[in-house]
Amino acid sequence: MEPRLFVVGAPRSGTTLLQGMLAAHPAVHTFPETGLFLRALGMRHRLPWSYLGVTLGKERKALAGLAARGEPGAPPLPRRRWCLRRSVADAVAFLDALAARAGAGAWVEKTPRHVFHAGWIGRHVPGGQVVHIVRDGRAVAASIRERARQYPERFARQRRPAYAVRTWNRAVRATARVASHPGQTVVRYEDLTADPEGELRRICRQTGLDFDPAMTEPADGSAFIRAHEAWKADTAGPVSQRASRFERAFSPAEQAWVEGHLDRRAYRRATGVELP
Repeated sequence: MEPRLFVVGAPRSGTTLLQGMLAAHPAVHTFPETGLFLRALGMRHRLPWSYLGVTLGKERKALAGLAARGEPGAPPLPRRRWCLRRSVADAVAFLDALAARAGAGAWVEKTPRHVFHAGWIGRHVPGGQVVHIVRDGRAVAASIRERARQYPERFARQRRPAYAVRTWNRAVRATARVASHPGQTVVRYEDLTADPEGELRRICRQTGLDFDPAMTEPADGSAFIRAHEAWKADTAGPVSQRASRFERAFSPAEQAWVEGHLDRRAYRRATGVELP
């Protein structure tokens, strides 16, 4: 079975970059973010009825967003079901069909917050491989703040350092909980940008995908970045060791607060190394 890849992590950690690199493989198709498992299982915590194997069918809305793109030959939406596993299986089959229509046997889906359901995905999606990307929390915090400043109409409340730290901590803790489980692969953003071929080869070995040299240059983001998501474009370009904007984004007092509240223990459990 060809792998079904799910890229997850904190926002502004390089998830779009990694998606583009995997999608550059000639046998891999990709999509815009679906939020499939957020709708099926919950935005961050499991919905009570999901523990009973029941769904409200909201995941069909995630697929409707893909079908509405007007691509010829798109498969019909699955019927509404109450059984969670059957509904998710139908959704996965829908993504399989989209990939097959594009001539690809494997696909990659990127929704950063799927990190909160990474264990469930690894256990219940056949061929599902979850690839976590983890970036230095200071760089993530700086990128979140700069995005908020650039797009205040959408991200105004994310300017607070507490928001960035809380967001990063939650994602890294979620990765740490499942990092050693089957079907989970963790890559550090800093390693990926310093040695893209080496890290991509490792990801391919662990996920069952054959490495292709084309992966070292990310695919054109127009295939998976929606027109209104301009803030993602700077994370989907050619690989480079992007410098941290931490000192520019925060005052000295804010820098000290951020550094003092990052969950370094979770980072170490997730990546196997100390946070620099």
